[in-house]
Amino acid sequence: MPTNVNYRANLWALKARGCTHVLVSTACGSLQENIHPGDFVILDQFIDRTTKRSQTFHDGQEGHPPGILHLPMDTPFCPDTSACLRESCETLGYNFHPTGLRGSLGEHYEP
Repeated sequence: MPTNVNYRANLWALKARGCTHVLVSTACGSLQENIHPGDFVILDQFIDRTTKRSQTFHDGQEGHPPGILHLPMDTPFCPDTSACLRESCETLGYNFHPTGLRGSLGEHYEP
């Protein structure tokens, strides 16, 4: 099940190798009539209602980073990376939506 995937180990390994950005994709539908199969939605916000998995690297366990870390979530996605994705979609002629919100149940919303 997705909640059993140790995503923290994968991210830790990438960070250990010098990775600074991670591009991820999701394949899910939309309830918006203007978003069609094959369209790209460049997310700028999300709602995460997932449960039953660790949410942080800073959990006080041995070998984990010490302390408490709170990240600002008002802008959860890198604006430079989002701009690069928009430019790439335009250059390649892909149909895309420059902003969107992903819900944890897979819904995409547009303002």
